[in-house]
Amino acid sequence: MKIAIMLALHNNPKQANIFMKQCIQNEGCHVFVHIDKKGLDIKSELIAHGRIHILPKSYSVRWGDYSQIEYVIELMKYAKDFGEFDYYSIHSGNDLMVRPFCELSDFLKTDNKYAYLDCESLPWSEWQYGGGLGRLALPWPRWMRSRLKPNSVQRYLRSLYGHLYGWHLIPGKKLPAEIPFWGKAAWYTLRSDCVEKCLDYICMHPEFLDLFRESLCGDEIFFNTLVNMTAEDEVVERHNNLRYVDMRTVDKKVVGAPKTLTMSDVEKIRKSGAFWARKFDAQVDEEAVYHFSTM
Repeated sequence: MKIAIMLALHNNPKQANIFMKQCIQNEGCHVFVHIDKKGLDIKSELIAHGRIHILPKSYSVRWGDYSQIEYVIELMKYAKDFGEFDYYSIHSGNDLMVRPFCELSDFLKTDNKYAYLDCESLPWSEWQYGGGLGRLALPWPRWMRSRLKPNSVQRYLRSLYGHLYGWHLIPGKKLPAEIPFWGKAAWYTLRSDCVEKCLDYICMHPEFLDLFRESLCGDEIFFNTLVNMTAEDEVVERHNNLRYVDMRTVDKKVVGAPKTLTMSDVEKIRKSGAFWARKFDAQVDEEAVYHFSTM
């Protein structure tokens, strides 16, 4: 089983190295790394290995921005052009393996689904701004496509703008009726034919990309939608992306971020059956990072 781990980095090379070492213990695994243009100085601190490959092109990635989609497409193309892989999986530098890689390989070989996602059909009642469709239908100014401080005037203005669409008080562009939109988590694992079909669709339908250029957090919709559109008769796992993430206990310091996992979460992670978990931070709980580092 050959697996391409696509890794997004902008800081904390020490912890990223732990995750990459976990991955390359398996000879069938290659790691493809995008380093944010704003954090290129960390490149020299990353471990060097024949199965770790740094994407030559770097994007300056902004929260909520189209750049969150651009770098994933480039990573996917880079990994695919490098060689044939059975699965492609997107991760951040705050991820860790929480089960042995050999168990992941065995699972994917047996289960063999087209994709492993965590997504919902849009409009989704849990998302604001027209159930999430306002993220695409409205043109979001660049200043709104950034992580705004809690209780800031800009944050309230962004919320008002989105809610006016949700309340049908301002119009948005008409979205293509033939496209069933899906969205939720921007972390997923895709089979090789899924990646090929998604990249082919992007190449043949540049207008699909245009839908997302001024979107807000469109990365949480883009590949979820593409995968479901291209699946045809293939089986898609829509409610298990093989990761443990606690979004119920959000990080109070970073709005919209998941809980930073600690030793108190170890049993819940184990019971979840997940192969990866995020997010970890050794500065918050070094013991939790060490606990899983030998997986």
